Amino acid sequence: MAEDPGITKELSEIYTNIQKILDLRHKYMRLSLQGKTDNPKDDASWNIYPPPPAPVWVPEGSQVLPPLPPKAPTIPHDGSEMNRGLGTKGRKAGHDIGSDFDFEECEVPSGDEMEFRLDETGVFQVYETKKGLQSL
Repeated sequence: MAEDPGITKELSEIYTNIQKILDLRHKYMRLSLQGKTDNPKDDASWNIYPPPPAPVWVPEGSQVLPPLPPKAPTIPHDGSEMNRGLGTKGRKAGHDIGSDFDFEECEVPSGDEMEFRLDETGVFQVYETKKGLQSL
């Protein structure tokens, strides 16, 4: 049965099509900058602020439960706790969204030469330099 030329031809076509699909996937991931090194947040030096909440699920196949996230402080809606400087790290996911954000603790990247403008169709266009914008 494994020697059947019909099955061999069909399997060969299937494998060829799967390879084409994989090649297309890699091509478009490369073009859309979705590789492992393309997103700056994947760099070890990237500081994520505020830190994401700790996961509350058990990874598949794991026998050990993840550590419990730190208890989130109660944050008054008037923001008085933040004004007292007590800190607001460790909020529970989905609760008090934005309450743990302090703009003073953000690392804002420095400026670069890139420019962007809204075109006549309402789509933002990104230009590498101001000269690129002026040459249009």
